[in-house]
Amino acid sequence: MKRIRKTWYSLMAVMIFLILLTGAVSVQAAPVKAPKKVHISVQSVGSFTVTYSQPGDHIKNLKSGSKMLVTKVGGHCVDYYYGSDGSTGSEGQISLYAKKPGTYTVKFDVYNKNGQKRSSHKVKVYATAGGVIKEVKINGKSSYPAFTTASRVKVKIKLNASYKLKSLAYSVRYKTSAAEDPDADGSDDISEKYDRISYKKFSNGGIVKLDPMSSFKHTSHETEDGTYISWTDSLASETTVRVTYLDKITGETDTEYIEMPVRLVTRQRF
Repeated sequence: MKRIRKTWYSLMAVMIFLILLTGAVSVQAAPVKAPKKVHISVQSVGSFTVTYSQPGDHIKNLKSGSKMLVTKVGGHCVDYYYGSDGSTGSEGQISLYAKKPGTYTVKFDVYNKNGQKRSSHKVKVYATAGGVIKEVKINGKSSYPAFTTASRVKVKIKLNASYKLKSLAYSVRYKTSAAEDPDADGSDDISEKYDRISYKKFSNGGIVKLDPMSSFKHTSHETEDGTYISWTDSLASETTVRVTYLDKITGETDTEYIEMPVRLVTRQRF
C-alpha cells in the first residue's frame, strides 16, 4: 500500500512538472521575424518590416554592406496589433535606397527594452531598375490623355523582367444604401453614404469599361438648430486597374494600381 501511494505521489509530481513546463513554454516570447531577402527599385525608397518579439524591442547596429545602399531605421510601432491569443506585438521598419542595380547585404540586431540583444539578422537586398510596370498602352498607345468622354478603352500592360503578371482587374463603382457612422461609439449623429468599389477581371490587351458613375458622398448631421445635409457629385469618374504580380526574386505576390483616363460624367446622380 505504501509503495502504491509513493508511486502515485511520484506520478502527481511528474504531472505537475509537465503542466508547469507547458505553461512556461506558452509564455515564452515569439521569435523576431525579418525577411531573408527583399526586392526594391533603384533610385526609389523601399522598405521592409521587422516583427518584434515583445513591445519594447528595437533595432540597433544597422549596417549596409555597400556605400551604394543607403539604410535607415524608418519606423517603430509599439503595440501595433493584437494577436488572436490576446498578446500584443510591435513592429519596426527599415528604409532602403539603392543608387544603382545590384545585390546588397543589410545587417542589424534587435534588442529588448532592457538593452539585451535578442537576435541578429542579415537580409539580402536585390535592387533592380524600372520598378514593376514597364509599359502601359491605352488603345495601342503609350501616351494617352488624362481625361476622356469614352466609355471603354483597350488596355495592355507589360512588366519588367523581375516580375510575372498573374491577373488584371478594373474597378467598378456601385451604390450602397448603407449609412456609416464615422465615430465607432456612435456619439454623434453624422451619417455618411459612400460608393463601394469592387473589381472585375479582364485579360491583358482586353477591354476596360470606364466607370459611368461619378464619385458620390452624402452627409447628414443632426444639430441643435436642425438637420445639416450636404452632398458631392463629381464631374470626374475614376477607374483603376489592379495589377497582381509575382516577384520572381522574393517569390511573393503583390499588387500595383494604375489610374486609367478619367471619364467625364455630366449625368446627375440625383
